[in-house]
Amino acid sequence: MPHAMATIAEGGVGTHISDMQAGVNNIDYVRRKCMKKHVNTVSRWVTLLISLSMLLTACSGGTSTSAPESQQATSSQQTASSEQTAPAGEASDIKLGIVAPLTGGSAQMGNFYYKGIMLAVDEINEAGGINGHKIVTVVEDDKGVAKDSVSATKKLIYDDKVDIFFGGLNSSNALANKPIAEEEKVPMFTGGTVTSIVTQDGWVFRDAVSNELQAGLWGRYVAATLNAKRVAIIHEEDSYGTELYEYSSKAMKELGIEPVAVETYKRDDSDYSGQLLKIKAQDPEVIMIAGIGVESARIAKQARQLIPGDVKLTGSDLWGNPETLSLAGDAAEGVSYFASIFAEESDSPIIQEVWENFVAKYGEKPTEHVARGYAGMMIIKEVLSKMNLDNGVDKAEFRAKVLEIKDFETTLGTTWYDDKTGELFHQIAIVQYNNGVPTFVTTVKEE
Repeated sequence: MPHAMATIAEGGVGTHISDMQAGVNNIDYVRRKCMKKHVNTVSRWVTLLISLSMLLTACSGGTSTSAPESQQATSSQQTASSEQTAPAGEASDIKLGIVAPLTGGSAQMGNFYYKGIMLAVDEINEAGGINGHKIVTVVEDDKGVAKDSVSATKKLIYDDKVDIFFGGLNSSNALANKPIAEEEKVPMFTGGTVTSIVTQDGWVFRDAVSNELQAGLWGRYVAATLNAKRVAIIHEEDSYGTELYEYSSKAMKELGIEPVAVETYKRDDSDYSGQLLKIKAQDPEVIMIAGIGVESARIAKQARQLIPGDVKLTGSDLWGNPETLSLAGDAAEGVSYFASIFAEESDSPIIQEVWENFVAKYGEKPTEHVARGYAGMMIIKEVLSKMNLDNGVDKAEFRAKVLEIKDFETTLGTTWYDDKTGELFHQIAIVQYNNGVPTFVTTVKEE
């Protein structure tokens, strides 16, 4: 259940109580001195009573049962997780840190990611924990901002002394946190997809498909399955959008397809007409929109207005977020996008169970980011269940056992550790909006 801890600031209640006690002691001292000198006049006692009254008044005026207003505000991540986050536990408990964007521009995907993690954590704890050890979570909101994510990571490692942690969902944040995790040798999981986050000799593990893999499979789908010969790409200039462009175009070039146009945009842009008119001039069959959901939705709307309707639009997994669909409106019809294989119509018993449990717990349909968080916890549980945890989590042993993962079924399909890339997840799905409903089209796997 939610609980709050009131703190007392320096100069607050504690200071007033100390002042009052000092005042009482002074009064007692004066009274004794007066008695010794046989001074028992009314005027002196009145003076003492007035002094005592003034001290008590000052104390009552400054005393509060809660902290100052600046310290009462609970952080958004604590509010979001208050019903799910376990209280501080015993030394043998497994301490799990979670850094995610629970507020800010990435909040929607961040909260789905967080809920996926917590669904798994709650199920593990309700079943008695891992080898009898419960999971205690410490949650930090990084707001999707790299410097805040670094501060949160340092707090989790140095102050909270977590055993394992989810070190950010935004790729830029995960990249910023990676050196800390590796220097301190604390296993870190992330939903960030930028390829360079993960290496085969590091301490960072990805609970998602890397940009290199998913963008390569996406490009192969456009060139081979859609059989498109004239392809245009518009991508965000950040690391995520740039990698989607680079790896998808590389895959298409291997199949003999060169993009007829490549345009870029910046985060929070709202007018893409200049880029789209240049693309229109090249008469494309397919436009690949490589970026996050908000901008992708805006681009799709403007593309439908400026370019004939027979041009196919395809985009990234962020099209799976309800916000993207809502912003795009009618322009989403026919848009295809790559996603995890986590879908309501999946025939996987694991996916079906997690989907149903999420809806029952949170009252909404899960997204691909739920699958990332849950899959990460499945890996963590699988590894920890093979360890003796009586003396805590041996981080080096944990890392070594992650490297042994082979043919393990998760919410993101069959998982194995690739000792050439350090990756754990290796397949994607293609989904298309039909009558406003995301519909599974096909699965594309790493060869």
